[in-house]
Amino acid sequence: MLEKSELFGNRPEFPQNSIAESEDSHCNIPDQMATSKVNNEVIDQKFKMSPDQEKNFLDSIVDSVIALDKEGKIREVNQATLNLLGYKKKEDLITLPFEKICKNFSLSGLRDKIPLAEQELMYLNKEGKEIPVSVNISSRVSYPDDIIFMARDISKIKELIDELT
Repeated sequence: MLEKSELFGNRPEFPQNSIAESEDSHCNIPDQMATSKVNNEVIDQKFKMSPDQEKNFLDSIVDSVIALDKEGKIREVNQATLNLLGYKKKEDLITLPFEKICKNFSLSGLRDKIPLAEQELMYLNKEGKEIPVSVNISSRVSYPDDIIFMARDISKIKELIDELT
């Protein structure tokens, strides 16, 4: 059996009663679950971002990211979303209902289906022009009631398909 120090070094964030140290770990499921919960809480605290860090992280993503609150209104967007939809300021989008920028999608019953991958939606830019996007939909860790839409513009792919067919 591996020693804890071989797996993790002497790092304080991993409790001394780690599962890797337990000789009878296969028999002690409640202890394993408790240890796992402690480790997850430690990891959550280590990787929790400040609002500024989260904003910087979102703005570093090349795909459009839109966070909706539980009412379906836009809570947060990144710079890629502004570029895609033709807006200059985040404030122009924040608090808008999602239906204002997405033509063919209903939020009704969505929470029960999350996560969803590669959904083809039609976003609407500031002037109302349709933009086909491929979207991955998930919940947000820092705001569990939020829904995250991470979209990639597929208009060029659609144009190429149309040319080839």
